[in-house]
Amino acid sequence: MLLFKNIRNLISNGEKLFELYVNVCYNYDIIFYKEIPIMIVTIKDIAKKTNFSYATVSRALNNKPGISKKTRAIILAEAEKLGYQPNGLARGLVMKHTNTIGLVIPDISNPFFPEIARGVEDTAQKLGYNVFLCNTNWDVNNEKNYLKALLEKRVDGIII
Repeated sequence: MLLFKNIRNLISNGEKLFELYVNVCYNYDIIFYKEIPIMIVTIKDIAKKTNFSYATVSRALNNKPGISKKTRAIILAEAEKLGYQPNGLARGLVMKHTNTIGLVIPDISNPFFPEIARGVEDTAQKLGYNVFLCNTNWDVNNEKNYLKALLEKRVDGIII
C-alpha cells in the first residue's frame, strides 16, 4: 500500500514566488509537482489600477496626511482587493527596524533548547517581533553562517 502526502510550500525563484504542490509517497519519492505563479502586488500595481500617483498610494497605505478620505478609501479598497502585502524588506531598509530577531541554538533535539526557543518566541511575539530560529548542530561553521545570514537580513538582535 502506498501512502501519499500532499505538501504545499511557497518557494522563491528570483523575484517570482511559486506555490509548489508536491505529492510524495511514504518513502518521499516525488510523484507529482506543479508550480503555480503567485502575483506579488506592489504599490505601483495599485497606482496603475487607481490612476493615482505612486506617492499618493504610498501616503494612503502608510496613513500619512495630505490626501482626502475618499482617495484613501479608494486606494485601501483596491489594495485589499488585489491582496496587497507591504514589503517588509523595503520597509526595514527605510525605517532601519525589521521587527525580527535571530535565535541561534546548538541542538534543537535537546529538550532544554525548545523550552528556551518557546520562551523567546512568546516574549518576542508579545513585543511585536518575529523570530528566526537557527539550529547549528554544535557546528562552529554553521553558527558563523547563521550569524552572517542574520546580519545580512538586518535583524534587530541576535540571541546566542
